[in-house]
Amino acid sequence: MSVPNTLKARMARGDQSLIVSIGRILHHNLVQIIAMKGGIHGFWFDLEHIDFATADLEIGVLAARAHGVDTFVRMPKTTYHRVTQVLEAGVGGLMAAQIKTLDEAREFADWCRFAPLGSRGLNTLGYDAGYGQLSLPQFIESANRQAWVGIQIETAESLECVEQIAALSTVDFLFLGPADLSVALGVPGEFLHPKCTAAIERIGRACANHGKGWGVVPFGPEHTDYCVAHGCRMLSVGADVRILNLGIESMQQGFAKYFSK
Repeated sequence: MSVPNTLKARMARGDQSLIVSIGRILHHNLVQIIAMKGGIHGFWFDLEHIDFATADLEIGVLAARAHGVDTFVRMPKTTYHRVTQVLEAGVGGLMAAQIKTLDEAREFADWCRFAPLGSRGLNTLGYDAGYGQLSLPQFIESANRQAWVGIQIETAESLECVEQIAALSTVDFLFLGPADLSVALGVPGEFLHPKCTAAIERIGRACANHGKGWGVVPFGPEHTDYCVAHGCRMLSVGADVRILNLGIESMQQGFAKYFSK
């Protein structure tokens, strides 16, 4: 089943998107349970903090796609072949973590598209080429057109060149990593500290000036509202472990008198 309303399309229209991260518990049933509840527009799978196998990633993406929900992957800037493997698994987009320089952002984005727009390695036997059903010209055209590439702004260095990163034609969106950036700015966990709000405003301006969208992992209502007020249109409102913890806490509260014994 295709994804008719992709995160890329939603961001281009300026629609608000709610997404959930899968960073520890990659199981197709968990993906389906969350998707079937409704209201979620996408999942992002975290390959920065855990190394999900490609086969497991394919199944997770398939489970999301079965319910018309889009996906993307966050990953470290490692090597081009891992980027290619993830794209061939059928994800809707890719996002690079811990980028520090304009050159690093450009290189990662280049890995996500075929020449002449980039330098992606070519193989027509993955999902995105219809498992060999698309011709080379068809595959290159569709892959380059559908590519959705993000750069995470979470280091002091990337913040200093955020305008140039947003200006790259091969970068489609930015994503604020508020926790890491607060640490980098010397105010860990103070997400509404003037240094952090100035960063939010700077990212918002950079994206607005270059017609790009941006997303965030928000921390609380006030932080969420501040980001949205400065152009954020993609909110990562849940995570697999947090959702599980909330479920356990709800159970404990509902049966509190029995848990206390």
